[in-house]
Amino acid sequence: MSSYSIDAPLFVIKNKKGDRWWVNWNNINNSHHHQYNKCKHLFSEAVQPLLKDVGSAEEVALVFTLYPPTKRRYDLSNVCGAVDKFFCDALVELGRVEDDNYHYLPYVEYKFGGVEPKNGRVVATVKEIE
Repeated sequence: MSSYSIDAPLFVIKNKKGDRWWVNWNNINNSHHHQYNKCKHLFSEAVQPLLKDVGSAEEVALVFTLYPPTKRRYDLSNVCGAVDKFFCDALVELGRVEDDNYHYLPYVEYKFGGVEPKNGRVVATVKEIE
């Protein structure tokens, strides 16, 4: 693995009615632990197929670029931090990194990429550190 980017979702569909659960720290902090765990699992299911071509590495750097769907002012770390948490857990579950502590993930960056009304997302870039 040298460098690999995927489009991570900003929300997951939490029930059959199609209700969205937005991935951000406000929702994480205010959700019942059962709902939090379910949504974390749904996020992991959404990104795992996208990570199938990402190899394992001893150390990686992560860059999360937010492309919100509206012009509303977003708290970059509120959204990217939550996506970061769920994304890193998925990397560990898949065995792409041994753990998500600073020995294996010594560099993490959050960036704003611009508004994209038809394709709101967070682009997660994984770069192997040699």
